[in-house]
Amino acid sequence: MTRIPDRNTSGSRHAEVGECQALVDPGKSRRLRSMLQGKTADVQEQQVAAAVEPDNVLDLPADVARELQQARRIIDDEIERIMRLLPEGRKNNLFKIRFGTLEEIRAMDIQEIFKRLKLVDQCAHLNRLRKINYYGEKVS
Repeated sequence: MTRIPDRNTSGSRHAEVGECQALVDPGKSRRLRSMLQGKTADVQEQQVAAAVEPDNVLDLPADVARELQQARRIIDDEIERIMRLLPEGRKNNLFKIRFGTLEEIRAMDIQEIFKRLKLVDQCAHLNRLRKINYYGEKVS
């Protein structure tokens, strides 16, 4: 920090800062590193969600595939709504404690997912999706 000499007669002093560095090196701070990685994790999660939706899932009939897509949208919207309500730094942990991991949820059949997330059966023919999971695979 360099000081500029007083030029006014009021007696106040001014200081000028040449550059601003972080007080803590991001490599040495676990919290700072997690904050920086958190921003990139949100972008990666959105890209993965967009990549998960194929056009026709496992050669299902067109009407069943359409209902599956509708159910997936309802499930994704509910998961996003729940995540927005949770505190910023602990979203994933609190969601995992309450509902399970996203992969565990998506491995269940559609009816079980609706029960776990306490969704109303907005999907008209949920019985058709009884033995199908989020990805369109048969569940026994």
